[in-house]
Amino acid sequence: MRRMLSAAALLLVTFNAIGSDGSACDPVDPAMRFTGPDISLEELEIVGRKLAASNPAAPQVPFALANENWLWLRAQYRAGDRIVAFEGPPGHDGQPFAWGYALLRGQCVVGLLTTRRA
Repeated sequence: MRRMLSAAALLLVTFNAIGSDGSACDPVDPAMRFTGPDISLEELEIVGRKLAASNPAAPQVPFALANENWLWLRAQYRAGDRIVAFEGPPGHDGQPFAWGYALLRGQCVVGLLTTRRA
């Protein structure tokens, strides 16, 4: 049951669009922690397909129920941007509140694709 809930939580990807018109800049929060190397759009799409495949009842497209959000994030990508895994600022228990992928343009957060929340 717990594993099923974990898979469901991963598939119920939430999304935050920041600066969607390209004119706003939300500076990187120093409390956010970026983990691992940059990831390409193609690599992230593979991750999204694996998340969708973990629940056959979900639409079998990258990031399943949040595919529309994935398509939006992918459309925002410009040459020179970076995509990197993130852990959100810790909550009251000291654990990260959210995990996912950030689209960064310079020192600005263009958007977040959140794959898990505490």
